[in-house]
Amino acid sequence: MDFCIISFSPMEVPITRQEFVEQTKMLRRLVDIHVGLNKTLELEQKALWDDTDMMRYFGLSKRTLVRRREDETFKFTRVGASYRYKREDMIGLCYQKNKSNKK
Repeated sequence: MDFCIISFSPMEVPITRQEFVEQTKMLRRLVDIHVGLNKTLELEQKALWDDTDMMRYFGLSKRTLVRRREDETFKFTRVGASYRYKREDMIGLCYQKNKSNKK
C-alpha cells in the first residue's frame, strides 16, 4: 500500500494514495464551485449582459436564447450584430418567476 505524507501543520498525517486521490478530487470540485460563484457574482455586477452572459446565468443554449428573444420573454437592445440585456430586467424576471412559483 502506498502512503504519502501531507503536512498542513507541524503535525504530519499519513494517508493512503486512494485517500489522497479522493481528497484531491474533492478539492477540485470545491475550486470549480468557487470559480462558478465568482463568475456569477461578476456577472451580477455588470449593467448590460451579452448572449454569453445570458446563457451562463440562465443555463440556456443559444437556440433557446433566440426563442426567448422572439417570444419577447427577454427584453433586449440590439447593438450592431449583437444583443444586450439589462441586468435589472433579467434579475427582476427571475424574482417574478420565483414569486409566482411560491403561490
